[in-house]
This record gives sequence, C-alpha cells and structure tokens, in this order.
Amino acid sequence: MSMFENVKALQLKARKEKSVIGIALYSCIIGDAVKVATLKEKRDPTDEEMLQVIKKLKVGIEQTISYLQDHGQAGADMKYEIELELLTDLLPKQMSEAEIRCVLVNLRAQTDKPFGMGEMMAHLKSTYPGQYDGSVASKVARNLLSMG
Repeated sequence: MSMFENVKALQLKARKEKSVIGIALYSCIIGDAVKVATLKEKRDPTDEEMLQVIKKLKVGIEQTISYLQDHGQAGADMKYEIELELLTDLLPKQMSEAEIRCVLVNLRAQTDKPFGMGEMMAHLKSTYPGQYDGSVASKVARNLLSMG
C-alpha cells in the first residue's frame, strides 16, 4: 500500500471515529500532496512526495509547539501534540548512525571501484528514501572517506 493510500485510509478511519484533529490533519496532507503531484501531470502522489509534505507539516507543528511553550501557553499545545504524534507515526523509522555506517561500509566492500561522497549519498537516497537524516549520513560518509 502506498503512503497516499495509507493516509486516505487513515482519513476515512478518522471520519468514522469523528476525530476532528485526524480528519483535518489527514485532509491537509492529502491536499498538499495532491497539489505537489499534479503540478506537471494528473497522478497520485509518490511516497517521496508524501514524505516531503509530512516532514514539512511536522516541522511547522514542532515550531508552533515550541512557540506556545516559550510564551507560557503550554496547555494550548495539546492539539498540536496530537497532530505531531499522528505525523510521526506516518514517517518511516529513521536509521541510526551505526546503521548508516553499516550500509555504507557494506556498499564499499561489495565493489572494487572507489566510492565518493556523491555515490554513497545517492545509494542511500535510492535504497532508503526518507529513512535517514541527511546530515548524519553526510557525516558518516565523510568519516569513511577520510579513513580511506
């Protein structure tokens, strides 16, 4: 099941359960993802486009929560905490630094040709989309390259 189909199913479930927060959040995700997907052609959003929309919404909600807490309105952030939890549940588990290192070491061991930073990052992007932090992966790749 694609992420788009999954979010549509969650939206339907939220409607059946009359979850106002879930209905609004999933509708927002679907609407934003469809806009991204239909810029060039009429099609359903890809998983990569869905991840992009979900991550963008997550950052915005995290900033809102931080603002509310910084301005003494901690009780007002409950709706956003629920939305943040729902968004986090949609995202794939993030690889740890050790897992990224293992993947890149194995990649280098499987071939005789030297791998540069670009090749390592491209491999992660194509094989593990949305499952790693780019800055952590970059740090690990630089470290491996410096070791030779």
